[in-house]
Amino acid sequence: MKHVSVLLQEVIDIYKPFERGVYIDCTLGAGGHSREILNNIKGKDSGLIAIDLDARAVENFAEYVSKHNLERQVEIVKDNFVNIAEIWEKSEFKKRGLVCRGVIMDLGFSLDEIETSGKGFSFLRDEPLLMTYGDPSQYSHTAYDIVNSFPKNELVRIFRIYGEERDAERVAVAILKERKHRKISTTRDLVEIVLKAKKISPHARRRQKIHPATKIFQALRIAVNKELDNIKQVLKDVVEILGKGGRIAVISFHSLEDRIVKQTFKYYKDKGVLEVLTPKPVVPSREEKAINPRSRSAKMRAAEKM
Repeated sequence: MKHVSVLLQEVIDIYKPFERGVYIDCTLGAGGHSREILNNIKGKDSGLIAIDLDARAVENFAEYVSKHNLERQVEIVKDNFVNIAEIWEKSEFKKRGLVCRGVIMDLGFSLDEIETSGKGFSFLRDEPLLMTYGDPSQYSHTAYDIVNSFPKNELVRIFRIYGEERDAERVAVAILKERKHRKISTTRDLVEIVLKAKKISPHARRRQKIHPATKIFQALRIAVNKELDNIKQVLKDVVEILGKGGRIAVISFHSLEDRIVKQTFKYYKDKGVLEVLTPKPVVPSREEKAINPRSRSAKMRAAEKM
């Protein structure tokens, strides 16, 4: 299945008219937003910085840039977007005196990460429990480490806060019981535990629209990659990086992310630093949801540096 960038036109409309300067895609992924930005920026005084921790995303976009002779306009950085301040300081665009005009953060993850990473992001495949966006050796803990070594109270906290899982304690107890006998090594192992803890039969599972393990997997992914802490830090740094009149657009996919973006924008609005451009979040059209069902939970908020 081909990855489709969410709210693509709505993101581009936020930046129009494109001013001379630098635009940063914090979450390159399949490159949809980055390619469209490149289609709109003009001249030698404009450029794009594309950031992603996934090596394949970086390699694929590098091929696109080379094929279209865009090397002078693009810097591709394999790194975590939480390091955006350092990335900007080291940028050749910054050294040339260019101003940051726009930042896009798409907080979803690409279909490539789900379908082909082999890191256990999907409960529909039997893969090792990793859930790391980057090299697992660079992480303090993977999903495997969490489910096999974290105490009950910490598991409950992760499932309840990051997954908003009502059965957090029941699933945590089931995990502790299971790991007394064996290591919980794969996504299939974890799914079986969740289904057993929730007392859901295969027949009942087939009638449910949302998989019972969805929130548990979400919680583990957020915990492993420190996603919420990273969002808070990046938003703070972006406010510093943006030039006057520069704009930031953030696409989130669940209430925890959206709440952070909304509260951060309000904080800087009250301080007279940002003007909020989206009093209500922008959501996909009915047509986009029909074409790309994965977009249905997306919300975009945008703001401008005063």
